[in-house]
Amino acid sequence: MRLSFVKMHGLGNDYILFDAKDCALDGVDLGQLARDVCRRRFSIGADGIAVLSPGGADADIYMRVFNPDGSETGSCGTAFRCAARYAFERKGFAKATSSGVRIATSDRNVLARVVQSEDGCTLVEVRMGKALFGRGDIPALGTREDDFLEQPITVQGEELVVSAASVGNPHAVVFCDDVSKVPLESLGHALENHPVFPERTNVHFVQVISRGELKVRTWERGTGPTLSCGTGASATAAIANRLGKVDTPVRVLMRGGVLKIEIDQEGELAMLAEAEPVFSGWIDYEA
Repeated sequence: MRLSFVKMHGLGNDYILFDAKDCALDGVDLGQLARDVCRRRFSIGADGIAVLSPGGADADIYMRVFNPDGSETGSCGTAFRCAARYAFERKGFAKATSSGVRIATSDRNVLARVVQSEDGCTLVEVRMGKALFGRGDIPALGTREDDFLEQPITVQGEELVVSAASVGNPHAVVFCDDVSKVPLESLGHALENHPVFPERTNVHFVQVISRGELKVRTWERGTGPTLSCGTGASATAAIANRLGKVDTPVRVLMRGGVLKIEIDQEGELAMLAEAEPVFSGWIDYEA
């Protein structure tokens, strides 16, 4: 079968978008599709795929996101931004620049709005909802109502102080003095798969630069090292704010660029960052 796609990225975190209205995806194993097309140098290559379909009464778009290992994730900040820009530029969603596009996943509904920055860059603001700190929400082992903040976890013989939260998917955060010295691949992989996180977790090593700035290196669940992560920036800012390390807004410096995160008095998160098209095309795919 022939599948059309658009590849986009947000600060180097790249996704392949498939529009179910333009592709015959019935009967396609979407996890296997992700494994096949995300392989760099052997296929299109990406940090994941996003499958978009009509949203129904409560949303304009319903989105499913799959990692390169075929696992599905309940939320993705970069894919939210890319989907909003795609809806505006490819599908004629004029309200994407005014009231915004409502995007739903299995775990979270968000509102995304396309905005122009002063230097002419196209940015997308996403109202991400609240970060959830309870063990049952993340999920993490232990009493479900207890917050998972500053907990000692032994990883590869080293005791790390870990905090975690969910913004539709799980995130573990470790604060350190210098993120450039962290062995990301070994510690990231080990913490992702630590038994305290029964559904695995995204992992972020965080350096506090100031009350308004964090530097982050990221290991994504089912993907590995990535240049940026929208839900990761949101969760990291929320945890740092909850622990009194930063104020709001927060600039989150990732390898691919900067995301701005605001947290209101109710704990609602707003993310602002770029979303850019890379190329579009089609592939012949055998399901």
